[in-house]
Amino acid sequence: VENILSMTRIDEGKFEIKKNIEIAEEIVAEAVKRVNQFTNNRNIKIQLPEEIIVAYVDGLLIKQVIVNLIDNAIRHTKENSKIEISIEKNENDVVFKVSDNGEGIKEENIKNIFDRFYTKSDNKNLEKRGIGLGLAICKSIVLAHGGQIKAYNNLYGGATFEFSIPHEERGNTYGIKTTNINSWRRQINL
Repeated sequence: VENILSMTRIDEGKFEIKKNIEIAEEIVAEAVKRVNQFTNNRNIKIQLPEEIIVAYVDGLLIKQVIVNLIDNAIRHTKENSKIEISIEKNENDVVFKVSDNGEGIKEENIKNIFDRFYTKSDNKNLEKRGIGLGLAICKSIVLAHGGQIKAYNNLYGGATFEFSIPHEERGNTYGIKTTNINSWRRQINL
């Protein structure tokens, strides 16, 4: 339902981005908490960098991207599969990755996977099939932030969905001292 409402807002031109300085780890932690009850015995692991990473983004929308990507990984993996979420920062961007150790993506599907209503799947279970909006919404949100999104198969099985958002760094770390990172992580239960 949330995906349909988001796509309606995009189509009607009512897609608003309210950017603020956000801590990337906090966005990921909130997304994981939101999907935790639906993991169906998937092992979700978060890889965090040594430093706190901040970005100038709409935190609610980026959280929705991560929720959709985790949901997609849950849909396309078996029980006891591993889903790994990582965050890193390069010179220009904050990079988020959601990887799994499932069967991966068929090569012929990779180029269309972010298209609206694209549901190419061998999965006969209607409960596990989506309507093809989740990844299209992810793409719209990431592009609206001036970022990029892509999907690829992992070398040893499974797939990775990766998106990058310009971090628009102002100063060193927006006044956040990295020496407080461990106490901050305990506060959000990471």
